[in-house]
Amino acid sequence: GTFSYVMKDFIDGYLQLPTAVIDHLNSDTDTVRAVYFKDFNFQTTWMRSYELSYGRSLFPGRIDGIKALYAGIGIKYYQGFIYDNISFSAGSGYNDDNGILVGTYQASRRAAYSDDINVDNLFQGEQVMSHVPFMDPVGKGMGIDFGFALKSEKGIDVGISFTDLGFINWSGKTKSTTVSGIVRIDSTLTIDDLDSLARLITIEKESADQFKTRPVSALHVGMSFNLEKFITRFPGEMGITVEMHQGLVDDLINPEYPRLAAGLNWKAGKWYPVLLTGISTSLNNSMVWSLGLGYELSFLHLYLTLPNMLPVIEGKGMNTVSLSASWRFIKQKKK
Repeated sequence: GTFSYVMKDFIDGYLQLPTAVIDHLNSDTDTVRAVYFKDFNFQTTWMRSYELSYGRSLFPGRIDGIKALYAGIGIKYYQGFIYDNISFSAGSGYNDDNGILVGTYQASRRAAYSDDINVDNLFQGEQVMSHVPFMDPVGKGMGIDFGFALKSEKGIDVGISFTDLGFINWSGKTKSTTVSGIVRIDSTLTIDDLDSLARLITIEKESADQFKTRPVSALHVGMSFNLEKFITRFPGEMGITVEMHQGLVDDLINPEYPRLAAGLNWKAGKWYPVLLTGISTSLNNSMVWSLGLGYELSFLHLYLTLPNMLPVIEGKGMNTVSLSASWRFIKQKKK
């Protein structure tokens, strides 16, 4: 078997805008008399994980058409430096023909920041973070990964895995807040009016109690097969892969609905380039189509990819291009 140790930092964020607000801005205000929404959310996290993994082949040889069966498990220790989750709901409407928008809103926030991160200094020209990269954690927890992969003689591979099953306790510099307020906005809004609106905000509940969250746990199921194993005289090698990602925690970044992906790579011959393409569903259920071209030598692999071709087809232009390279160190055998 094989042991591995990894220390990994990851920073993520997600903003969900209310569709009702977007529809309201794009519509005629003479026909829209009220707006209600409850789907505004913002979340950001800075985590670090220390991971110890072990994997091995369960079958040393070929058994009944099974080429190999692999199993692996990983134990993780989490440290959290930032957690911020904000949700917002409101209802408002026009109370007369003068276009005065009135209503109420409620918001809640749950946050935790390391003592070595001072957000108040962000726009003051002072030091924001101290003791980087080994800051004092405000969240600690444990997690586990495990999975299996099967390779068959027919060129079909199947895998299943569970990742980030665990918990994180946030304690120390934490705060949970619930606020409510009144909205009253018209076309003559001034700075003084904004100050008066701020005074209408009421803090209903605020505490510094610790809280617990779960990492972005997920179930992964995938299958791949080599087409040349099934079609006689197929030109070159072609691999096709299908995968499902199912979130196990109701989280903005990892929602509890399945996301599907399919990919293809084709190398027509030894000295031919490799064609890469794939399609998947994103967080908002939209489609992403990637396309790439690569060239593989015995010691060097180069790939140029377009992560999403759909904006190009829609006439919005190309947002990003990715270039990757890998160098292979080969020990030459003496003849």
